[in-house]
Amino acid sequence: MKNIAIQNYSLLEFSIVGLENGGKFPIEYTGRGKDISPEIIIHNLSPKAKTIAITFADGTTNEVEVTEDIYLIHLELLQQEKRNHWKETRRHTSLYYFTDMGIDFEDTRTESPLELYIRKENIASIRKAMLCLTDKRRELIHKAFFEGKTFRAIAREQGLSKSAISQQMKTVYKHLRKHLGA
Repeated sequence: MKNIAIQNYSLLEFSIVGLENGGKFPIEYTGRGKDISPEIIIHNLSPKAKTIAITFADGTTNEVEVTEDIYLIHLELLQQEKRNHWKETRRHTSLYYFTDMGIDFEDTRTESPLELYIRKENIASIRKAMLCLTDKRRELIHKAFFEGKTFRAIAREQGLSKSAISQQMKTVYKHLRKHLGA
């Protein structure tokens, strides 16, 4: 029989069935045996005893009678676990969670035939306007928009100031607006 004293609480006495032979776990309670949980018996419970369910790692559940003090501690631990879980997950809700809950979102990426046609026309117009630019200006557009480089990085590559690159981009925009009719 084992005794556990919980600070400021009454003495709790319990025994574990199967540990009578020298205090060693019988093989059936280990991973090499049946991998089952032993039965826990608590002695000298008050008439105010409560029952809690304990689920073990192997998936088995045992109901255990505990004192009211232990039961209140158990409830507080459960509440704290729920609060901690909420704190951890409140900003990390995935779209899969919503889908599992039956909430679906409209796919706004699908285009109507008219929107698709307008987008293709716009792309064709931009390509045509780009062909009217000099090679140097096309290269500047490519670095800024397709390679994602900053004006400062482009300026460093070309040995110019950032304001010079900014001024060149203004000129490029002016030519593109002229050719696009905007």
